[in-house]
This record gives sequence, structure tokens and C-alpha cells, in this order.
Amino acid sequence: MMKLARYTALAPFREAALESLHRDEVLHNLPIGILNRLTEPLAEDIYMAMVTGDAGEPLLIALQTPPNNLILSVVGTFDGVEPYEALASNLAEAGIHPPGVLGVTGQAGAFAELYAKRIGARAETKKRLRFYQLRAVSGVPLMGALRPASEGDMHFLPYWYQAFSGDTHASGPPLDPDYVRQVIGRGWYFLLWHEGQPVCLAGSTRKMPHGRSVGPVYTPPYFRGRGYATAAVAMLSQRLLDEGCEYCVLTTDLANPTSNSIYQKIGYRAVCDLEEVAFRPT
Repeated sequence: MMKLARYTALAPFREAALESLHRDEVLHNLPIGILNRLTEPLAEDIYMAMVTGDAGEPLLIALQTPPNNLILSVVGTFDGVEPYEALASNLAEAGIHPPGVLGVTGQAGAFAELYAKRIGARAETKKRLRFYQLRAVSGVPLMGALRPASEGDMHFLPYWYQAFSGDTHASGPPLDPDYVRQVIGRGWYFLLWHEGQPVCLAGSTRKMPHGRSVGPVYTPPYFRGRGYATAAVAMLSQRLLDEGCEYCVLTTDLANPTSNSIYQKIGYRAVCDLEEVAFRPT
């Protein structure tokens, strides 16, 4: 009998979910990264759930850290839409209304249609994305030097991150220096310096058992079109491989042909496509 289990404590959910997610850690790098960063005590509104099949096998995993989208991870094989229906029912009955859902193309859309009908909304595809994986950096002309970001960069780096968030999410996010300072302290942000000045930000904020993510990547408008993002990502990717990672993974917006082209020159290869579906009032 199919069952949905909702979790309120991190440890049991992490134990139940990570075993399935680790079977394809590139595909599921986003929930893995989030689960590795979360700590107790959790905020009460974090949503964690798993749907299992007749034999107790995991079929899908759902995770939402408000105000972000629900992340949908299909980890088993099933016919029909029954697992999506179980998740949609649980969310609706609990009064939980994520702004959207992010998942593999087709899977996220199938769930979104069911959930939207339950809450009297409509599902609208907002963004199409692609995961890329790299195992070796191709020969790329390098320039400048990649250095870890430091406290001395705080006079501009929060503004760069705010601009990156605005470019990515088509919104006006608030300035968040505390978050940037925290990330700098963890050694997750790097700056490409060229001719005596910082020209590009490249980060690595998610860790998987055998690899790391690359992102965010941001070049201020004045410095764009000069190859800085290509160089920064190539250098950071090589640094992560040299530190023992088996691979790097990054995400691109399919609406941006430039990023999808330049990262392939470095050695990144497409893994799968994703879709971000938003729930809109009818």
C-alpha cells in the first residue's frame, strides 16, 4: 500500500532520504546540498516528506524551505500519478502552499497540475534549467588569479550577490550582508582578480558525497563579454577536482544561450533538464 510519511525532525528524514538521493547524487544535488546544510532546531514550516510504494520502497521525496519552491525528487519507478496525488493531497490538507515546484522536466509538471487543481490555482512554467557535470577541465585560456573571498571584500560583495539574485529570480531581493559574510566564512566564495581588481564571483555552496556544485557565478555588467566567467568557473572547477572531488556540477538557465555555451567549452556535459513551475491564481 502506498504511504506518505511527513517528517518534523531532520535526523530521521535525512537518514531516510539521503540513501535514495545518493544513488544519483548529480541529479539530486540540490536536496542533498540543502539537507547537508540544515541543522536542528528546524524552523517549523520546513516541509519534509517521502512517498513509499507497496513494498516500502521510496518513490519520491519532497523538501521545501520557505519561501523557496518545493523540490521534487523522484527516486523510484512507478506508473501513473498516484505518488504525485498523495503528495498534493498532503500539502493541500496541511494548508501548505509553496510558490512553485522544481524538479525534472515532466515530473515537476505532472505534480504541479494535480496540486494546482486541488488548490484552485493554475500551473505555469516559469523557468527551464539544465544540470551539467564536469569530470575534467578542458583547455581554456585562463586570465588573472582566483582567490578566496574575504572580509575585506564586504564593501562590494553583498551588492554583487544581490544583483546575481535579481538576475536569477527576476525580483528585487533585499541586501543580505549577513548571509554573504557567513558564506565567506565557510570558504565557499571565490573572486577572479584581473589587472588589480575583482571582475567575477564564482562560488561552491553544495557538497555531495563525491562532488561539489559550482555557483553562483556573477560578472558585473561592465566586465561582461571578456571571458571572465569562463575563466573563473574553469579555475574553480579545477581547484575542486584537485581537492579530491570526482566531479563538479552546475545549473544553467536554458533561456541564456551564453552560459550554456561557455561552460561546455570548459568540459561540462548536460545531465538532465529541469523545470520550475509556479502556482498562479486563476
